[in-house]
Amino acid sequence: MDYQPAHFATLPPPEAYDRHPLYIPENLRVEQISDTGYWINSMSNAGWVITEEGVVLIDSGANRPEVIQALRRTTDKPIRYVIYTHGHGDHTFTVERYEDFADADTRVLAHSLVPERLRKYEMLAAHIARTNRVQFSGSRPNRPRAPTGQRATARSGRKYPDTVYDGEYHFSLGGRRFDLFHARAETDDGTIVSVPDEGIVFAGDCLISSWPNLGNPYKVPRYALGWYEALERIQRLEPRVVAPGHGQQLVTDAADIRQCLNDQIAGLRYVHDE
Repeated sequence: MDYQPAHFATLPPPEAYDRHPLYIPENLRVEQISDTGYWINSMSNAGWVITEEGVVLIDSGANRPEVIQALRRTTDKPIRYVIYTHGHGDHTFTVERYEDFADADTRVLAHSLVPERLRKYEMLAAHIARTNRVQFSGSRPNRPRAPTGQRATARSGRKYPDTVYDGEYHFSLGGRRFDLFHARAETDDGTIVSVPDEGIVFAGDCLISSWPNLGNPYKVPRYALGWYEALERIQRLEPRVVAPGHGQQLVTDAADIRQCLNDQIAGLRYVHDE
């Protein structure tokens, strides 16, 4: 399948992997995507929403300190909530990094299966390190480095969620509503974050700037059915902005959002049906 729709037309061809979806930028780019919402391209992307009562942060941005530094340039309000879109190491915080910015009122939210994933990663740390060396290393020029968060999961210790949910979870902070719903897609513990007042959806790894990461020879198969069902639910929300978990571009144009989601849904349906 030749997958290069218009909304990712600025990406180079697959043979030019200097801008691979797992490309690790040295200088992080912050974009303001609404009156109170921000998104940062950090290889593993992150976002935040500033409310009158504090900040809601979505994902860790590969646990890079520059993410919190960038957030602090937009506000000095406390970070009240951290939401993990899933339990992969590049989307969760190490305990050390978390303690750099958290206070007693900061709460980490995630799906109920995230703690199980984090415990599994601790138990299988040596095996995961070996398979990641195979997956992310090679002789091809400009091959991306192994994501730091995935490589160091057990050694650094992960911050576990304080609150977990099943199905859906809704809360408000400072007049902003946040809707979380479970997505069984790249992982079984995924979360989609919708900020309906701002028209923003943080899709996590349900959407990246390439064909969906359905699996590879060294990792378990992912969930094509749940994946396209999650994307269909995002469609029904009719967002103004969709923020991907990996890749250098937001999807902001209404026609591009429709095409992007339709392309991904059609491809995932095809894989599932076959």
